[in-house]
Amino acid sequence: MIEIEKIKLFRSLFRGRDDAFAIRWEKGNKSGYMPSYQFDQYQYRIHKAKGGTLTNYQDKSFPVYIREIKQLGVTFYETFVSDGHTDFSGANNYKTTAPAKYTELTIAETANTEQFKVDLKEHQQGKTDYLTFIAMCAAFGIEKWLVCMDKMTCTYYDKAGNEILVEVIPLTPEAKSIQFK
Repeated sequence: MIEIEKIKLFRSLFRGRDDAFAIRWEKGNKSGYMPSYQFDQYQYRIHKAKGGTLTNYQDKSFPVYIREIKQLGVTFYETFVSDGHTDFSGANNYKTTAPAKYTELTIAETANTEQFKVDLKEHQQGKTDYLTFIAMCAAFGIEKWLVCMDKMTCTYYDKAGNEILVEVIPLTPEAKSIQFK
């Protein structure tokens, strides 16, 4: 399968999510898909022994998703808060767009950088879902984010194109969360 076909297949399977990569699981007669996170298995077993679940386990991150789309040849992508569409770019001037995911939101004219950072951290700790995160971005004036595979960064921008925040995407399980630059 050539790279373009892989990206199209990937987009068709995971059209609704930009924040997770799915993996298939099987247990007995049951099977399904779940997000692929990177986390310390030992610490997770302790959490699970205390009655916890993967859903409420806080020390997980999404570098596995980044690694997978990087292997597909994506060099960077931009996700637009207004409607959720994503523009993917790759080698040899390859470009493709994932369609809008929700009805259009109004982006605040002025960015509230400090409150955005506070709420982003809460989202990364699993305290909000993806659509709540998107609504928060719009309310705080975040127009889009750009993920650069070469630099392993996620940069948030306001409507004027000003850089609001740059995060470094962790590459190892030891990195418990995304770090601000």
